[in-house]
Amino acid sequence: MGIAEVGKNSIDFDLSESQLRHLMRVGVFVREVGRVIRTVQLRRYVADAPLRRRVAVATNKVESFNRFSQWFDETACETAWRPCARRRSWR
Repeated sequence: MGIAEVGKNSIDFDLSESQLRHLMRVGVFVREVGRVIRTVQLRRYVADAPLRRRVAVATNKVESFNRFSQWFDETACETAWRPCARRRSWR
């Protein structure tokens, strides 16, 4: 990289300051769009019984796997199959 190229990668702070208000407005707009999307999805979830059932089934599968994984981890520690690096401090 030559000396002439160094200036091309520098930050124009004057431009940044002049555009800050516009960037903040864009940030607020993006946040508001996110709220709208979450609201639409929540309304869809509340109104759609089959969707709620699918979510419940998927959640139960994940929770069952997590319980099995925790049980297996504890059983493996008790039988010394492997080192118990993740033993909980409250036990």
